[in-house]
Amino acid sequence: MTILKMNEAVEMLTKAGVSENIRTLTIRKWIKEGKITSDDTNGASIDHQRTELKHHSLRDEKKEMIRQFQSQLKVQEGYIEGIKALHENSIKQREQLHQEISLLKKEKNDLQKEVDSLLKENIRLRNEIIQHKENSIHTNSSKAKEPKKETNPLQIRFPLQDYRDKLGLSKVSGKKEVMSAYKELLKLSHPDHGGQLKSFQYIKADFDQFKKEFKTR
Repeated sequence: MTILKMNEAVEMLTKAGVSENIRTLTIRKWIKEGKITSDDTNGASIDHQRTELKHHSLRDEKKEMIRQFQSQLKVQEGYIEGIKALHENSIKQREQLHQEISLLKKEKNDLQKEVDSLLKENIRLRNEIIQHKENSIHTNSSKAKEPKKETNPLQIRFPLQDYRDKLGLSKVSGKKEVMSAYKELLKLSHPDHGGQLKSFQYIKADFDQFKKEFKTR
């Protein structure tokens, strides 16, 4: 078995293109196997070379640990950046949701004001029609010459078209459609559903008048 000197072994492995880590491990193995002896010409002892190899090995291990720590640090930094991005996105979504809710509330209030205004206008028109009918009744009564020509009570009642106009229904809508429209308005304007009490009372009075006028028809 050929026994190499330390310097010869290092030089041989270096010329062969062996990396420093592999070279260190190989020399340590050869020292244990007794394939390497001291290099007396250079005054270097095997113990000294072993110490240097240990230092090299420790230095390489430290480098590897530092590399691993740096890699783990990059992974942690990436994770933190991802969490920050999710948090920022969540804040933006929450702000957008609050804006949408505020907009919907404003639209609801505006719609309620429009409904209240239309209801008041309908009540005003209904009162005017009542007054007009009453005036017409008095005029016809004063001009009537025969009792048999008295106005038929059915003729002084509100025609169905008046209610269709109030509710925005078509001319072909019947009493069932008018009643359904009133019930829907009562539901929307009820205080339990966010409506105003006065508007609800207006619609309820008008609906009661409708039922009274058409209950026998």
